[in-house]
Amino acid sequence: MKKYIFICVVLIGISCNNNPISKPKNDLGEAKMVEILHDIAVLQAAEVYNAEKLIDGNVNTTTYIFEKYGIDSLTFVQNQRYYTSNPKEYKKIYDAIIKKVDAQKAIADTLAKKEVIEKKTTFKKLDTSFKPKKMRIE
Repeated sequence: MKKYIFICVVLIGISCNNNPISKPKNDLGEAKMVEILHDIAVLQAAEVYNAEKLIDGNVNTTTYIFEKYGIDSLTFVQNQRYYTSNPKEYKKIYDAIIKKVDAQKAIADTLAKKEVIEKKTTFKKLDTSFKPKKMRIE
């Protein structure tokens, strides 16, 4: 019976290890993971929103990410596993991604509003310059 209790205590001790996954040899760092995961999020959104352009452009999103950052799939998976096993660090990464996306959204919204204003101004100019000919009704 004492052997079973000892085995259970050892197993519980091993399973309660705080960080079961060690840092990968090719650690990308939090800043680079933010950039990579942000780009993945943007590309996934582009795939959903306008997949035809990516297909027409022959863009493979996974290959694009790996080539852009000079990494391979194993390095990415190892880093992804490491950061997901550390929730506090992973939350920092995702908070940084959210800030970056929000900043880009604010810029896009500003540009969209500016474009709408320019179109309205152009339309008003065209509208005021248009003078219909008087028609005589007989």
